[in-house]
Amino acid sequence: MSLRSLLRPRRALAFPFVAVLYPLLWFIVRDADVTTAYGVSGVVPRTLGFVTGAVVVSYVVAVVVVEVVEGDSDSASTWKRWLFAPSNRALALFAVVSLLLWIQLLDVTTTPVWLRDVERLLGVAVGWPLMAAYLVGFGLSVLFRGSLGVQFAAVAVGVSLSVAWLFVLFGWFADAVSRSLGTDSPTGR
Repeated sequence: MSLRSLLRPRRALAFPFVAVLYPLLWFIVRDADVTTAYGVSGVVPRTLGFVTGAVVVSYVVAVVVVEVVEGDSDSASTWKRWLFAPSNRALALFAVVSLLLWIQLLDVTTTPVWLRDVERLLGVAVGWPLMAAYLVGFGLSVLFRGSLGVQFAAVAVGVSLSVAWLFVLFGWFADAVSRSLGTDSPTGR
């Protein structure tokens, strides 16, 4: 495979790219919040550098993962299609929900009181893998006497599992919509 074809964005890269990028962004945003609270100067250039590095690392990992997954093409299961060949509908849903979640996490807008309850319910529906991983991580952290590494891994795995959950959920939803509309293509392209 040529370097040009490796660098070309493909639909199959979406899930592994985001599954690596989002946990990295989680920690970058947390670092920016902490350093800002302590009054450290140069937070914006540092954060932009970390984000650039996270995008590069995520893309490289995604390319490697897709090469391994595409090499194992003997099974084209539904969940594999939802993760590595998402439809346009599924990608659009993921993008909209991701944007809304990041707006909420970054707290860049004023949220009406009535909408906060809706956000909490949606947060549980979207983030249950993160919550489950964090609870397991907390339990392991107690066993390992407050290991920060265990907590770090629990959050990273939980955010990645939440990304996988959203891809599967939106893949299923897009397939259901395609079936109800009588569309032959399950990919919705």
